[in-house]
Amino acid sequence: MNPNKPSKYLTLVTEESRVEGKKNTERNPKNLRKHLSSIRLSRKLQSGIDTDFYEKITKKFLDDFYPKKCNNPSCEERILDKEISTRPDIIRCSKCHRQQSRLSYTPLMGLKLPLYMFGVVFHESFLQFPKVITATEISKRLGIEYKSALKLKRRFQLFCSDHLPKYKVLTYRALEEEYKGFKLNPDTETDVAPKMGLKPYVSADACVLYSASQRANKGRSRYRYGGLTSSIFLSPKLGGKQVGTLVHGICIQNGPAFFESVSDTKANTIGPLLVEQIPYSVPLFTDSGYPWLYNIYKNHRSVNHSAKSSEARYKLARNRFCKLSVHNQVIEGSFRLLKSSFSSYCYIKPEYSKLYLDEFSFIKTSKFFGLDCITERCFGSQFSWEGRSTGAREATVVRIGQEKYPHRRSSKETKKWLIQAIKDRKYQEPEREERLRRNKEQNKYDLNSAEAISRSRKALAGEMKRFNDFWSDSQKSKHKRKREIKYENLSFKIWNSIQYYKESSEENPTVQFIADKFKLDKRTLMIILRKWLKYGLIQKRKLFNKESHDKRVDFSIVLKSDSLPHLLYTQLPKNKKIFRRMDQ
Repeated sequence: MNPNKPSKYLTLVTEESRVEGKKNTERNPKNLRKHLSSIRLSRKLQSGIDTDFYEKITKKFLDDFYPKKCNNPSCEERILDKEISTRPDIIRCSKCHRQQSRLSYTPLMGLKLPLYMFGVVFHESFLQFPKVITATEISKRLGIEYKSALKLKRRFQLFCSDHLPKYKVLTYRALEEEYKGFKLNPDTETDVAPKMGLKPYVSADACVLYSASQRANKGRSRYRYGGLTSSIFLSPKLGGKQVGTLVHGICIQNGPAFFESVSDTKANTIGPLLVEQIPYSVPLFTDSGYPWLYNIYKNHRSVNHSAKSSEARYKLARNRFCKLSVHNQVIEGSFRLLKSSFSSYCYIKPEYSKLYLDEFSFIKTSKFFGLDCITERCFGSQFSWEGRSTGAREATVVRIGQEKYPHRRSSKETKKWLIQAIKDRKYQEPEREERLRRNKEQNKYDLNSAEAISRSRKALAGEMKRFNDFWSDSQKSKHKRKREIKYENLSFKIWNSIQYYKESSEENPTVQFIADKFKLDKRTLMIILRKWLKYGLIQKRKLFNKESHDKRVDFSIVLKSDSLPHLLYTQLPKNKKIFRRMDQ
């Protein structure tokens, strides 16, 4: 049965009825109002909307997500479930008959339109996904003004923004349980497919929506700037206003996806988003734009989309999108879906981008988890990634157990409640001075924290402070910074490899083993090992070859610390000689 079929719920106005109605109004003018109201009602019902069906959807939405409790102490917080047939926006207690508004402290607070109209927006938004429902479409479907349709859209977006954090909590717990104790081989030249198995890939990346073209820039090209941020801001001579939207996304294969509007792709901006939503043990797959993640996520893998081909007849390598089963096509596919869906809007202002992205993230994630897992009355089981390859429909539903999410109440119960609620959830565009300050700000994920320095010994703490001073000094030359980054990345790879080798084989690796594995010259390797030995991070053990003809001496490396701090490997202190040889 099609609930939107017009013939089931209305009688069409024929030409004969119009002529007969006109005759009746000429005979008796009192019938004019009755005749006009019947025509107006018929025109309304011709849109094919089952008002009773969609009104039940709205009431079900309010009862599940915003249940009302009786304030009478004798009722012991009984949930209000008794309806009043003539007043659909009022609900009362079945025991003491105390009445209360259904719409108070909800996104529908102060709604003047019929309740069924929000049910249409709610139902169609989920039904038409991934296609989005625009305010113009709502206006034509319901026969209301554009401003009223836009407010209905904003109310649904407020609901999505309020309940999206619940899905983030569920996703974090599911990933934490799925990848508990999971470790990839630190050697980046090994295939990750055998280790990953059927586990879901987690990817992160950034893209631009509605970028500023040269026409919007009055013909000025953006040759002075590079990267994604150059396409969302106007030229500084035109004020530097943000006209595009920069989106950072986190997506799980065949699962949830979360999109956030950001001002830049700096580590200080994107880092908190990753840390809050992804546990540290999860293998995170990105492109080469996240070089600072090596110290945060040990299972982080990246693929270089600009890799050059080894053959002279080709410019780019064939494996620049997928190398050794490392790719970020999960988030790239989600971005393709996002861009094609947002093309229906034509354009959205950056200040409202957070509301639109929260709506899209909520609906996409709800297709995987379901809506019943975030209702106020729902208690249930845990979640498991069963049947990942078969898709999200067969996965077990997640439920929240013994946990309450408080309602977001407005401090000013005025007519401008909706305007204030939307304003609180807008994207805050940074000023030009603030953007310049962020560009010069040092990445906090590349520095030693004050807590780590205070817990270290005096000599090691001084070296950690010297590292922070080096990277905080903007006058340092580019080649010094580049050389230091190279040694630091290599040091963390060696440290993680030693830990992995010790856990897998229960033996301590030797210097020769590490040099052969990373294809390093021993002089380069000894620069790192001597630094660790000086500050007590490792311990050496001399090994002799058992064969009589081989007189070479090797050393085994024993880790004495749980974590590796950030240290300088190429910038030696002034008036200091090179470190002593390790074998002395």
